[in-house]
Amino acid sequence: MTESAIIAAFMVIQFACLWAAVTFQKAKIGVMDEARVAAWATAIQYCSGSGDISGDIGQNVGDSGSGAAPDISGAQEQGGSSFGLGNDVFKDSGYPTVTKTRDAKFPNVIGGNSYTMVGKMHMRCNEPKKNDNGKKYFLIALGAGAIGALIASLI
Repeated sequence: MTESAIIAAFMVIQFACLWAAVTFQKAKIGVMDEARVAAWATAIQYCSGSGDISGDIGQNVGDSGSGAAPDISGAQEQGGSSFGLGNDVFKDSGYPTVTKTRDAKFPNVIGGNSYTMVGKMHMRCNEPKKNDNGKKYFLIALGAGAIGALIASLI
């Protein structure tokens, strides 16, 4: 009888520890998923930014412990923005950071402590949509080809 009481008490503590581990992991995975969904909902949209990525590289190169970044000031004389490309490839489109929290409470048998899980996502927004007339030109060429084929079949 004594052995069964000892084993029962041990099993209750063991079950409480198992329950705490499952609760902790469920809260951790849940908050990471919530942060990911919220961040993607923001990042899928175009969000504006005004930073210059090449300038950021130059400012942060000291953190890496390497030498200075190459001087690209002459590249702008080549007709455009950063690296002389003449487009907004190196313009910052915005970086939303989404943080979500969720509480996980352990069973009272093993202390009943409460822990806060934090999930954080940081990603770049979509690029702004450029004016692309490719579909229009494709449909024009397709129509011209169809008309040409129709005329050729009649001759």
